[in-house]
Amino acid sequence: IGRYTFSLIRELARIDHENEYVLFLNRERFARYEPPGANFRAVEAAIPWFTMQEQLQLPRVVAREQLDLMHYPHVTIPLLSTTPFVVTVHDLNYLDDAAIFGPGGSVSRVKRAAWRAGYRAELAKARRARRLITVSEHTRDSLVRTLGIEPARVAVTYEAADPPGAIEPDQRVLELYDLDAPFFLYV
Repeated sequence: IGRYTFSLIRELARIDHENEYVLFLNRERFARYEPPGANFRAVEAAIPWFTMQEQLQLPRVVAREQLDLMHYPHVTIPLLSTTPFVVTVHDLNYLDDAAIFGPGGSVSRVKRAAWRAGYRAELAKARRARRLITVSEHTRDSLVRTLGIEPARVAVTYEAADPPGAIEPDQRVLELYDLDAPFFLYV
């Protein structure tokens, strides 16, 4: 989610020089923040993630900025938030016991049920979003089916790899496989 967020900021700075973007950063990131463009500014929000503080304090911090729209890059949306928002749902893995606890897992059924109930509560808050963004058709279909959201409110925006930088070939690999031409390995 962090890579997704930072990549989104980087690309927005590249393509949009008109809209104002407000980034809510923890104390450490705020202290070393360098805006990627004149239309970006930071607000310190020293609020721990996945806590009651996030639920109670973040809505006030966001409301103070009088934003037109807030983007939550994950489903941890404050319940009391009154600012219109969009949310990105990366997957619904938290509803799959095997994905979270492993096959057979050693976590009690009570703990599994509590975890699942908490995640369902987070997803329920996503119903209030103006739009929902998913990263695949599969997640979109699962979200529509699980939450009963109208499909028109859900947009699929595929995630992409970072732009490639300068890559030097690993000479050991080239020699080991007797390669003398460039190649691209996709797994």
